[in-house]
Amino acid sequence: MKFPGIFRFQMLLRLVLCVLVIAIGYLTTKFYFQMTDLSDSVKTIENSNAVRFELEHISSAVNKNESALRSFIISRDSLYLRDRQLEKEAFAIGISRLQKLSLKNPEFSSGIDSLTGLLHRWDSAFENTFRTVAHTKYDNNKLNFNLLKSITYSDNLQDFTNKLINTQQYKIRGQEQYHSDKISESSWTAGILAILSLVVFLLAYAKMNADVVSLKKSARTLSENNLKLVQINAELESFNSIVSHDMQEPLRKIQMFISRLDGNETQHLSDQGKNYFARIRMCANRMQNLMIDLVNYSRAVKGDRPFVKIDLNLLMREVVDELSLDIEEKKAVITIGSLPVIDAIPFQIQQLFVNLLSNSIKYSKKGVPPEINISQEPIAEHVSKNGKKINDSGFIKIVVADNGIGFRQEYAENIFMLFRRLETELTYSGTGLGLAICKKIAENHNGFISAFGKENEGAAFHIYLPK
Repeated sequence: MKFPGIFRFQMLLRLVLCVLVIAIGYLTTKFYFQMTDLSDSVKTIENSNAVRFELEHISSAVNKNESALRSFIISRDSLYLRDRQLEKEAFAIGISRLQKLSLKNPEFSSGIDSLTGLLHRWDSAFENTFRTVAHTKYDNNKLNFNLLKSITYSDNLQDFTNKLINTQQYKIRGQEQYHSDKISESSWTAGILAILSLVVFLLAYAKMNADVVSLKKSARTLSENNLKLVQINAELESFNSIVSHDMQEPLRKIQMFISRLDGNETQHLSDQGKNYFARIRMCANRMQNLMIDLVNYSRAVKGDRPFVKIDLNLLMREVVDELSLDIEEKKAVITIGSLPVIDAIPFQIQQLFVNLLSNSIKYSKKGVPPEINISQEPIAEHVSKNGKKINDSGFIKIVVADNGIGFRQEYAENIFMLFRRLETELTYSGTGLGLAICKKIAENHNGFISAFGKENEGAAFHIYLPK
């Protein structure tokens, strides 16, 4: 069993590269989210450390105030309480900072409310104790009651503060472990990403080398084909020379001898001999027309002449002059409208219109003078070239219409084929190359030609050429 071409080196390399690029994209996304998690973890640790610092500061300030109050009771020295107001302001600032920190630490917000309540109750008990002992004569029982109450609130505050600090420490340890795990995980991801990137680079380099080799091979093949094309063109030129000179020379002699026989010897021939002789003359004329058309077609195929500005009005006069004998013989009426100036190959465009007009004259109805109209018309909206719509801004449309025998529209494409003649045309002389030459000339000018016809009513040829 033969495997399909996907398993060849080039296709396999592309497949592997595609898989690796997808894997790198996935790992890059994963690494991005890992870095985001690490950043969030660092921010959480910083927040918890800040909360713990503020809690420790409040706890330390409470202990400092309690010690200062006891020292004042013992010594009655007001210096111990000189910073009391500053400490109260520090408590307020600390609570405010904790409230801001709780915005990024939602589970801590309820603890802030409890801490604020405990701090307020302790501060009230502290103030009552201070006011009691501030009098010169005070009640020891009342002092002891207030002092015990202040100590109780202080202990409760310290216990709650320590609980909050422990909670934050536990959270920090958890975040540090999570941070460490994420660093390890992201390190693996970064390592794999680096390895895959290196593999992609190496494979891309191999693919590039393979493409370069393929391009060099294609270039060599193209160069060889160009050489062959040059040889073919040279052979075609040689063929043109043979057809236009060497092969026509014996044909001209045949026609000359036919002419001499026709003038001197035909009266000695039987009716059947005269019939054969007429057929010989017709075949010789057909052969000459075929050679001329073959040369014209080969010139149209080559199409390497320079483009120049051509006034189609002047060119049509030359075409009419060239066909003047046929026009007079058939009493044809040629109507030429105002035509534009275009960039084209002069002799090819002239050949195109010569072929179209001679066709209209040749395939006219018996006993009906041909009427041929050549005009420029606007381009319809539905007209397209290679699937792309064209309009009057980039193309011109020339119509050659006649009142001849016409054709069925189903044959509109066939009439442009080499040596293809319709059944309705078999009674008329011709080689089947004229319209094929017209099509090739239009294509040489980056344009196209289309045909429309009705049997016994006439035909119209639409030529579209770039401006």
